[in-house]
Amino acid sequence: MSLFIWPTLLMVLSAIVAVPVASSSLRTHVSAGKLLNQYGMIQTHDSATGELDEERDKILAKWSRTQHGGIIDQLNCGARSLDYRPYLSKAGVLYAHHGPTVIYKSMRSTFEELIQWGRQNPTELVIVSLSHCVEERIHNNYYGDGCHDAMLNLLEEFRIHTITNDDCSPLNTLTMEKALTRGNILALVGCSNGYWDPSLTCTAKDYVCYDSWPENTSSIPWTNLQNSVYQWSSFVPVNDGKFWGWGSNWQSSAESVVFGTLHNSSLILDEERSGINAWTAQAIRDGKFKYMNMLGIDNVCHNGADIFQALQEYNAQH
Repeated sequence: MSLFIWPTLLMVLSAIVAVPVASSSLRTHVSAGKLLNQYGMIQTHDSATGELDEERDKILAKWSRTQHGGIIDQLNCGARSLDYRPYLSKAGVLYAHHGPTVIYKSMRSTFEELIQWGRQNPTELVIVSLSHCVEERIHNNYYGDGCHDAMLNLLEEFRIHTITNDDCSPLNTLTMEKALTRGNILALVGCSNGYWDPSLTCTAKDYVCYDSWPENTSSIPWTNLQNSVYQWSSFVPVNDGKFWGWGSNWQSSAESVVFGTLHNSSLILDEERSGINAWTAQAIRDGKFKYMNMLGIDNVCHNGADIFQALQEYNAQH
């Protein structure tokens, strides 16, 4: 074999082997003329935590990880909106974070994978909701100009369709089909509203959300959660194109982490043991939620596909 052909062949083979992105078998039901904020879609809560690597990130992921599987896995499991929180390092590299936990997979790498997934799934729109942009040099300053500017520069470099709080009006007429003409990744910086309650934890001193010690207490957190999500979903949606949503997931607090650890649990196990994702899918089919847009969940690769299908039925009927 020619020495000139061999390096070229190696480059081709490397490119083939390096493709980690799979095409999703889940397809979104598109209704002509419907605004984007009238679709029910899964948003994964703190999406980047699915990329946590304990050896690389030097963090015990038990109470930091809200997703089991990376961002591409989440899309293949039914997510169509990502809750991504950028973090700008002193070296000028954008990563992601969940509170004080930094996920040292670059935002650049994540968007390279998103673009590749989009090419393989050209009919699927992915909304990346960007918020809580912090800088290493300004701890917990969510409005650091450096982080914000670096994030926008990266989006511009990748030619990602971006709508920011500076002007949310394009959303007032943005339909699914119109958005797809600009590419199938839409970055959203602000232009959204959400409901959540930090007290909706799975575990506390006197209860746990699944059948375990203390006995016969699971109805307490479930009643609290159901009352909240039923109320949030009954609110008349915004009358402009801004996105809105609420979470069907357990929250965490200092107290819940302590008692959850005593139960040898984690955020992922809280979801699996309680079956909240399966419950959410059934609640959608039973018509328990009157209005839906961004439906925030944890652990999307556990029953997320069922929630996705239930949302397609909801979208077709509304």
